[in-house]
Amino acid sequence: MKKDPTYYMLFILLFALIVLGCFQGRIFNDYIKYFAILTTIVSVLIAIRHFKLSSTLNKIQAMTLRPETSEHIVRAIKYLDNIDPKKPETLACKKNIENDNELFISVNFILGFYDDLAIAIKHDIINEKLTKEIIGCSIITITTGFKQYIIEISKYRNNQSFSNLIWLNSRWENTHTTK
Repeated sequence: MKKDPTYYMLFILLFALIVLGCFQGRIFNDYIKYFAILTTIVSVLIAIRHFKLSSTLNKIQAMTLRPETSEHIVRAIKYLDNIDPKKPETLACKKNIENDNELFISVNFILGFYDDLAIAIKHDIINEKLTKEIIGCSIITITTGFKQYIIEISKYRNNQSFSNLIWLNSRWENTHTTK
């Protein structure tokens, strides 16, 4: 399991301050300054961690609490539930999705939102563990269900549509467990 980098930074800074504290006559002339610097650093690291957790919750809640988001997710899940591998007209492919305008809008809305989350996770803007706990199952289900569609539109558009979402899905697929 990956440790939070703020803990590593804290230990490195603590070690550096202890080493510098040994030279108290040259750099730090009393331990009050030493303690003040250390507590300031710890406070900043804690604030950064809390900000990241808070921004994660805000991003997820801002999107999931919108009524249209629920409608899009329900529409996409119902479509996935009705897929019959023996009937090509039911598969989650580009041709079938683009024939249903509401489904097309819903699928692209959801995939776009999840791709934005994946970008934020990739660049360490939001907390991956919290995101996975809150909506990881939904992300895996939707992305896996519409993987063929994602591949087809990427080829059609000649780009890497939803590539960050594919990256996140493959990262989580093997490690996700339901409780």
